[in-house]
Order: sequence, then structure tokens, then C-alpha cells
Amino acid sequence: MRVWSPGSEHVAFQSDREGDLAIFWQRADGTAQAERLTRPDQDTAHVPESWSPNGKTLLFSVAKGVTYTVAALSFPDKTVATLAGIESAQPPSAAFSPDGRWVAYMVAPPGAAIGPLNVQPFPLTGVPYQADPAAIHATWTPNGKELLYSAVATQAVAVSVTTRPSFTLGKPVPLLSRFLDRGPSYERNHDIMLDGQRLLGVVAAELAGANGIAAAPQIQVVLNWFEAFKARVPAR
Repeated sequence: MRVWSPGSEHVAFQSDREGDLAIFWQRADGTAQAERLTRPDQDTAHVPESWSPNGKTLLFSVAKGVTYTVAALSFPDKTVATLAGIESAQPPSAAFSPDGRWVAYMVAPPGAAIGPLNVQPFPLTGVPYQADPAAIHATWTPNGKELLYSAVATQAVAVSVTTRPSFTLGKPVPLLSRFLDRGPSYERNHDIMLDGQRLLGVVAAELAGANGIAAAPQIQVVLNWFEAFKARVPAR
């Protein structure tokens, strides 16, 4: 897992180069050596997940045994604090909203492969809002007004988000494209361009020919996806 810093000057990533699964960061232009950011306990792995827009906080998951928690690495002092109340049987895939005031994350119950997608203010209040009862790999649109994620059967879904005067979530709306999502243990296979108008995702290969051999997976770009989303949202 790799996470770009705001401004794209650094990349944070997991590495075992010093014997443990820690988080390092390095200048994207390669002009400096990679620097260690975290020191996980024995039999523990750290995975970077989301950087706050102001560059002051990097969220990362802490994997120990069959349990995942979420921690926050603060800059510039590089101190680490655990986010209380988030514990999952699968990677939470925490994601900051574009204004840095909200965090979306998944919490799978013990033994489950998927769980509810929740949203909380940041810093956390301990009172989550549920966006979907079973979803993974949440992504915020650049304007912060929608959440995109993978629901059951790898269906790409969007839900509208209103934060003022109070926090409200709209009804989940299936998108036109079905993205290939291998599950919470793998990296997200979709993303949104910075202009918010293009949605990129990996789609499942179609069977090719009579021999049933699958074609190579394809990357598709969905243009004007937001217009299609608005057309499916009931008028208020």
C-alpha cells in the first residue's frame, strides 16, 4: 500500500527492509533516502491508509493476529496515537474527507469478511454514522459531497454526503460500472481524478472464445460519472 502526501512531494509505504513491517516515506523525485516513520511491535504490521489534506496526520492500520486497529501519525513530531473504538477483523481502509474533518472506515465483526462502512468526525467522537451495512474501500469525491465504495457482488456504489448544518447520508446508488474488487485484504482498485469528472477502475475480464480462457483484466475510465449518479438520485 502506498499513499501520496498532499502536494505529491512524498510517498508513504510499507516495507520490511529493516526486518519488520513498518511505514517509511520518501521524496517522490528520489532525491533522498527513504526514512522510517513507525516502529511496530513484534508480530505487528503497519499499513499506510490516508493522509490528511493539511499533511499533518497520516492514518494507518495496525494488524496484529486477526485484528486491525487504526492509528494516527502526527507531523512534524511523528508521534503515534491509536484511534479508540475502531477494531476490525479486516483492514479498515480508513479515508480522510477532502476537508480533513471526517474519516470513513470499514469495521468487520470477528470472523466476517466484510462489515459496515462508518463515518466519524475527526478527531473521533466515538459516535459513527453508518453509510452502508456491508461495504469496503471507501473513496471521497474531491468536493467531499459523495462517498464511493464497493458493496456486495463488487458493485460500485455512491452515496451523497451532507455535513452542514448537520451530517446526513443519502441513499446508496449503484453506479453504471462494476469494478473488480478482490476484497478488503487487497488494495482498492478504483479512484477518482482530481477534477471529480473521471472515475477509474479495474473491471473483471470477460470470457474470451470457446475455450473459456479469461481475457486480461481491463482498466476502464468512466466519463461524466457524476452526471449519471445525479440522474439516479431522487430529487429533493
